[in-house]
Amino acid sequence: MLKIQNINKSYKNNLVLKNINLDFKTTGMYFILGPSGSGKSTLLNLIGGLDKPTNGHIQIDNEDLTNYKNKELDKYHLNTISFIFQDYNLISYMTVQDNIKLSHNKLDDTKIKEVLIKLNIYEKKNELVKNLSGGEQQRVAIARAILKNSDIILCDEPTGALDRDNGKRVMDILKELSKNRLVIIVSHDINLANTYADKIINILDGETIYQKEIDNQVFNNRNNKKIKKNYLFKLALKNLLLNKKRTILTSLASSIGITCLLLVSFLSIGFNKEINELEKDIVKLFPITINNKVYEEVPNESINKDEISIKEEDKYLYQNIITKDYINYINKIKEIKSITYNYDILLPLITDSYNYLNSSYLKAIPNKDYIKENYDLLSGRIPSNSHELLLVVDQNNQISSNITNSFNIKNNINILNRKIKIILNDNYYQKNNNYLIEDSDLKNMYEKDNIELTIVGIIKEKEETYNTNFLLIDKDLYQEIININKESSVVKSILEDKVIIPNNNLSKEELLSFLGYNTLPNQINIYVDNLKNKDLVLDSLDEYNKKENKIIYDDSMQETISIVKDFTNIVTIILLLFSLISLVVSSLMISILTNTRILERVKEIGILRSLGLSKKNINSIFNKENIIISLLSSIISIIFIIIIKNPLNNILYNYLESNTIFRIDLKSLIIIVLFNIFITLISGIIPASKAGKKQIVECLR
Repeated sequence: MLKIQNINKSYKNNLVLKNINLDFKTTGMYFILGPSGSGKSTLLNLIGGLDKPTNGHIQIDNEDLTNYKNKELDKYHLNTISFIFQDYNLISYMTVQDNIKLSHNKLDDTKIKEVLIKLNIYEKKNELVKNLSGGEQQRVAIARAILKNSDIILCDEPTGALDRDNGKRVMDILKELSKNRLVIIVSHDINLANTYADKIINILDGETIYQKEIDNQVFNNRNNKKIKKNYLFKLALKNLLLNKKRTILTSLASSIGITCLLLVSFLSIGFNKEINELEKDIVKLFPITINNKVYEEVPNESINKDEISIKEEDKYLYQNIITKDYINYINKIKEIKSITYNYDILLPLITDSYNYLNSSYLKAIPNKDYIKENYDLLSGRIPSNSHELLLVVDQNNQISSNITNSFNIKNNINILNRKIKIILNDNYYQKNNNYLIEDSDLKNMYEKDNIELTIVGIIKEKEETYNTNFLLIDKDLYQEIININKESSVVKSILEDKVIIPNNNLSKEELLSFLGYNTLPNQINIYVDNLKNKDLVLDSLDEYNKKENKIIYDDSMQETISIVKDFTNIVTIILLLFSLISLVVSSLMISILTNTRILERVKEIGILRSLGLSKKNINSIFNKENIIISLLSSIISIIFIIIIKNPLNNILYNYLESNTIFRIDLKSLIIIVLFNIFITLISGIIPASKAGKKQIVECLR
């Protein structure tokens, strides 16, 4: 039972309804008659919950409608009330069938067909509403209200746009429905009221002046409908399809930001993977190096940089000292593949052309696999013993003139099988009284019994690392030289203090070490097979350094890789910031366009709210539209990325000699797409929430 008690309604100090008191039974057809401006449509809006009275109460089944919260009103619109509006309130871009389904998203097509046939518009079911005549639109609005199957049907001039036959057909249907539910009709047609009404209520100047009673019944047709989520999604999709051009342009504009993010992310991932792969490839080539040298360290205590202070060198400088204990320690590290030692010893080199060759051109080979893995053989063969050498040319197949001049090579370069001799102590020095003097006759020194080396092959680095010339020698050759020289008569004479070397600034111990006696390496090069073993070796070296006498090591490969990674990360961050700026601009555009869509669809919002969709549902429709736009922009970006992948890699190959730097990473792709959806959703929340807050009556007006 519907009961109206002492209802008043004012608009801007103008009293439209004055102390209205009405009782409506649960079934029957009620006509509210009165001239234009009498307040009958306002009364209908109050009963329908589209507007609220200034004061008074509207009760339905002993519940006060005027105290309903938003959710309760939404439920009331969805389950209890159906509207047939005077101006139809249909959504023009939808078909007849879709407009009808707005009222009940679980409607069966058979039921729709039955009602449309009765209303003589079944053949128009797939026609867009905007293409229908006024009378046809009115019948669609009536069909929507009928099929909603609610307890109360509110009609505002339901036959106003219909001809006599269709008007009679509609009224007959409504009369039949009034047997089981309450039908309230606002009209100015007295004849129609006299023909069909069970009760007539006359209103004049906002006051009731006449009522005719009908029999009492009880509401028994209350429904409990719910809005399906896919129904809201369909509404969102339909609206976007209606404005295809704007949807596509919005998606294209939005795709700029995500495309930039994808480009930067994939390039960054590609660069980092290339660096990691390079690291794996060159780990065998670059050793961990330990040098006998002074390192400058930063002290632990804080320093006041605003003042000039004294720097105590002993706090900042640390001297690495390689000891026998340390050598024994690293020799026990099982993950080490090979170790080479460099010594600060007398190492005169004379070529078969009787010229000196600088000993800095010598470099020890850690193992034979090292050559196969890192060098290409251009000419000759691989050494078979420790007295055979390999000459390394640079990436342009060139040899330093310092090397060729020492062999007297001018034009025709033929360096294979050329000889170099390492001059031993007793052949390098001549005794003159109590002094040891260097022999100035290079040919004389060369012809004596020394260690002879032969160049048997020419090789080139597979990957450019050092890109310079040097001679690869067997790592055990240094120990062979030391073993011979430490037994030399020169060393024995110095030990017995029988001779001295003039112009010498070394102590006796340093001089003996220089000549091969009790000599410890001044540099150790540690080679490993892979990154895992390298980490284990570094852990072992760090473990040793926890002792009192630490040994500092240099990891040149890691230092270089770290610099490249840091540079890559800095560039990536800068580019990501620019990409994020473009994404923020895109989101602002989404926010503005969402607001524009809302302004264009104010009436549609009112229609949907009057049919029972909640504020949350309205928000959801606009949010879903934004999600669809973000998904579409993501798809556009992905397609663009796929298209440019190969051309971009080809361009990068010209500069970086790698055609796999730009790689599509699925994990990053998913994260960025989800991030784009999130940003788009956030940017549309405020305008979408405004849409849900709009009052139904204001929207419909």
